[in-house]
Amino acid sequence: MTRSARLLTKFLLLTSLCSAPAQVWAQGSDAPGATLASELKGPAALDYNAGRLLFRDRDYAGAFVKFQHAYELSKDPRLLWNMAACEKNLRRYARLLRLVERYQREAGARLSEQEQKEANELVRAVRQLVSRANITVNEPGARILVDGELVGQSPLKEPVLVDLGERKIRIEKPGFTPQDLVQEVTGASDIEISVTLQRQPHEAQLVVSAPGAEAIELDGRLVAENQYTGKVSSGKHSLRVTASGAKPYKAEIVLRDGETRSLDITLQKDRGSGLTALWITAGAVAAAGLGVGGYFLFRPSETNAPTTVGTIPPGQVQLP
Repeated sequence: MTRSARLLTKFLLLTSLCSAPAQVWAQGSDAPGATLASELKGPAALDYNAGRLLFRDRDYAGAFVKFQHAYELSKDPRLLWNMAACEKNLRRYARLLRLVERYQREAGARLSEQEQKEANELVRAVRQLVSRANITVNEPGARILVDGELVGQSPLKEPVLVDLGERKIRIEKPGFTPQDLVQEVTGASDIEISVTLQRQPHEAQLVVSAPGAEAIELDGRLVAENQYTGKVSSGKHSLRVTASGAKPYKAEIVLRDGETRSLDITLQKDRGSGLTALWITAGAVAAAGLGVGGYFLFRPSETNAPTTVGTIPPGQVQLP
């Protein structure tokens, strides 16, 4: 059996390390042979015991949550080892590797020589199942997610550990179009991934439906009749829709980047327009009647009226 095969075999036996309470380190306790179950107190002990039960029932995700909470309460690094056992069964090898390395750092000198050796062999075995992805992005401050999990922001200080298999990588930053890619990872390799983010265009789509409209005006410019669909810059716009005999429709609209806004407009009949026409017509008729009447009232007589014969009373006529 090769060394890599032996390491992987040891790795596959990791689950047994969680099924029984882990022993304390030679220099880590005043009571040799003491266990986590006996040393943890209060809520941390309850979470630890619940985690063991869930692990034995193969609920590895639930067991991880319990072991993690017990660690947060107690800060006992041995719980990191149990958390790593859960990650192994969930086939999340990159997380497993980070936990084991963290376990080594936090336990430090309390690890016996044999425990340190086993941890090192496990790290070497797991490295066969992960790759180092060096992800570079043209824009700083972009969020980098692997399989939906945030692993950092650009620029990354170091490569990201990713599990073997098909990985989904997403790069996103406000104001830029997100980039999604699928990367096949074989393990025990280095991967170079370069992503160029493009700025999102500051525009939106406007759809205006106005049956019977004779003019659809956007920002004072005629753009269509009845129906309008088009790309416009995001921000504030003035809309006006008109038709003969109808009240004009006016509105101020604010469009966001990438938004599609649909407006269905029904123009209302302008009741005042009929009355105005009526008054104009009536006025014209009245004016015409006045002209005709005036003509007959003030025109000269076409015939001389007969003179009435009579006498003038004396003293009524002034003599020259």
